[in-house]
Amino acid sequence: MHNYPAYVLPTTELLDVLNDLTADYEKTIEIGAGTGSIGRLLGIKMTDSHLQADKKVQLLYALQGQPVNKYPLDVVKLDVLTACRRFKPDCVLGCYVTHLWREGMSSGNMYGVDFERILPQLKRLILVGNLRTHADNPIMAIDHMDIDLHGDIITRSDEPELNKIFVWDNA
Repeated sequence: MHNYPAYVLPTTELLDVLNDLTADYEKTIEIGAGTGSIGRLLGIKMTDSHLQADKKVQLLYALQGQPVNKYPLDVVKLDVLTACRRFKPDCVLGCYVTHLWREGMSSGNMYGVDFERILPQLKRLILVGNLRTHADNPIMAIDHMDIDLHGDIITRSDEPELNKIFVWDNA
């Protein structure tokens, strides 16, 4: 996964659950789609800020020995807030998407997603992630559902037993 900048593999089991979780929503988009492998297989609009196309970010990744995404044409270049304004989704899917770092957090990214800002705009937010990797995401403190596929969620995490699908619903 490291060699092909993949963060979540689209297993049949994962895709089946994601398809079920998004089926009742008129408009679902994927954020942080990267190469679009999951959104494309689900038949949903894929968006990404294309951060890894930035020369400074590419240099940082090169110093870490990490390859960067090559964004396909069908992955629309939009940050999350703009994607939500433009497409007005009912449901947003993010796979291994990093949250916005704030003072006092031990993880996150200065370019990360401000989940606290987008969550109120949605009927459903779905994150495929890891209990440890995404523990500092502020919305983890908000009531949500955890789905464990018992090994059928494959991510870059060093602790695959902590991989889950997290779902937040707004009434």
